[in-house]
Amino acid sequence: MMKLTALLPRRPDMTRTQFFDYWHTTHAAIALEHQKALRFVKYVQTHIGYDELNDIMRSDRNCKPPFDGVAQLWWESYEDMAAGIESPEAQEAFRILQEDEFKFIDVPNMAIWMGDDHLMFGND
Repeated sequence: MMKLTALLPRRPDMTRTQFFDYWHTTHAAIALEHQKALRFVKYVQTHIGYDELNDIMRSDRNCKPPFDGVAQLWWESYEDMAAGIESPEAQEAFRILQEDEFKFIDVPNMAIWMGDDHLMFGND
């Protein structure tokens, strides 16, 4: 399977609660509305939490502050993902989703990439 991973910082004018609410309801609904055109088979949102534990883990490593969330989308194959991207319906869906991202994500400071999972331990 092929996976898109995006590390999402919220816009500076939003609280974490506002960011989570918008992402979990409005943006997710838009993504799911266009799922068929985009051909993704799985979508997961990871919302940051456990601030005290995160602070401890970062202090030992002198890390940057965390992102507010991680979005992950999976496709069955590169070919499925490419076929979805090339259709006019998918191109319109990407335009709509990207336009919506600016409503809650600090887009210039997000990170995004495509890759493959390599399971080292546990159940798939």
